[in-house]
Amino acid sequence: MYTGTELIPLSIDGIAKTVEDTERFTKYALPVTVSEGETKSYRVSYAVHELLLSPGHDGADNDSIPSRFIGHIGVKSLGDRSLTLRSDILPPSSFEPECLTVELGYSYLPSAWGKGHATSAVKALIDACKKERSFWEPYEKVFLRAIVNSENPASQRVMEKGGMKELGVHVWEGEKIFVAGRWRTRDELHVYGTFLVE
Repeated sequence: MYTGTELIPLSIDGIAKTVEDTERFTKYALPVTVSEGETKSYRVSYAVHELLLSPGHDGADNDSIPSRFIGHIGVKSLGDRSLTLRSDILPPSSFEPECLTVELGYSYLPSAWGKGHATSAVKALIDACKKERSFWEPYEKVFLRAIVNSENPASQRVMEKGGMKELGVHVWEGEKIFVAGRWRTRDELHVYGTFLVE
């Protein structure tokens, strides 16, 4: 059986165990209405589905191909929940007022790991974001960043294969938080980036 990957709009913020979790996660992922005087939040979210192609299927009509949900991917503009990075890691032009910085995030079911779906989805997301220049108005530049834990070499490879450039390692120290399966007060984070609009 051949499989492919297709992006379908949805949310990216991890596993929801309750209705309240789902509501909280979607609050930070889905587009929101901006009232006068508020700063617009830029958000692009997709559910990733694996296309289940039977032998001999030419893949011409994706609507008729069965699929299964395997994960989420998206980007959103930085906010009060975003990690502040050392300024020397990011390109100087990403700090200009006419540049918007957005962050990439994804989450996949374990059954989808190691099959190339994350790399395909990162490439597809970057391509889609580059094509929709008017979405990013009034910004003249849009910089995409991604942060990967040092204990996640698979996601580091996804970033590199997906078209992101490694910019440096940010050492985070602070209050105890749960990251990559355990509580930490220190972490080494690999920072990746690329311009979506320049």
